Amino acid sequence: MRIFSIKKFFQNIQFKLFLEEWEIDPKKFSFASEVDKKNIILRNMNSLLKIAQLNNDNFITNMNIIRLLSTQLYYVSNNSLDAETQLQLNERITDLLNELNLVMTTENLEQKIIQDFTFADEQIQKYFNYNQLYSLIANAFAAPFIQEKNYYLYYEYAYYLSMYLNLHYFSNVQNINSDFNVFLAKLSTQTNMIHAIQTINPVKFNDLIIKNNKWIGAIRFKKMNKENQ
Repeated sequence: MRIFSIKKFFQNIQFKLFLEEWEIDPKKFSFASEVDKKNIILRNMNSLLKIAQLNNDNFITNMNIIRLLSTQLYYVSNNSLDAETQLQLNERITDLLNELNLVMTTENLEQKIIQDFTFADEQIQKYFNYNQLYSLIANAFAAPFIQEKNYYLYYEYAYYLSMYLNLHYFSNVQNINSDFNVFLAKLSTQTNMIHAIQTINPVKFNDLIIKNNKWIGAIRFKKMNKENQ
């Protein structure tokens, strides 16, 4: 536990230095919501890097970008990011991604999910308007696996994982009982996520799904609600 705490401490220091280097407000964007504190996306990335026998120290920038985008997703989901800040942040992220020279995949998987359901425009705006952020997270996540034959599936997995976590957030923080199709879309997202990781690694995928359920189960919803009061 102590080793993990020390490692997390240095990761936080690295992230703050990363924000300062790219002139991004470290006070605002080093904030971690109750969901982000579980580092579920990064834990998944670290697990897959280990399976692929890749050194995660070589992909610190990717991880910092994912962490930044996750914070941005939290703010955007809560409508708590003003237009000017969001524009400046998007410019910084574009510069970062260009510097990494990533192969960018742009398929809108969010649209593929919701096309099977009927939603009002206001529901789409509120729950299904995050393709750009999901896609950027997925591209940063998948980049280390560019040489893998299933490279695109890493993009799919990270995209659906990001979307699933965001819908999970909406499902538990806000009262959307009347929006039954949102729950069905969440389940469809989870199914696609599991299919992607099962294809990537048929042997170890179940272990990762079990870990995800454990990490998600540790999220304290009361604290999430308090964050959004």
